Amino acid sequence: MMCVPGVSENKAIAIAKVFPNFASLMSVLTDETVEEKKRKAKLADVEIRGIAGEKAKKVGKAIAEKIYTHFMAVDPTIIIN
Repeated sequence: MMCVPGVSENKAIAIAKVFPNFASLMSVLTDETVEEKKRKAKLADVEIRGIAGEKAKKVGKAIAEKIYTHFMAVDPTIIIN
């Protein structure tokens, strides 16, 4: 997960706690009964625990978009920044 630009170790750990394996993540990303925007929102709403007294944050739309694009891209030459 950390190979996706912008995904830090803390974000990757938070996502892994919600989606403990690749199959569980892909089942959400590929669920055609749910519109694409809501699939991305499930990923964006993953909560990242605060460190040293910081408030908890969420993964966010930008990172969710990058992860979604990384795993769902049909074109292998697509650039994710």
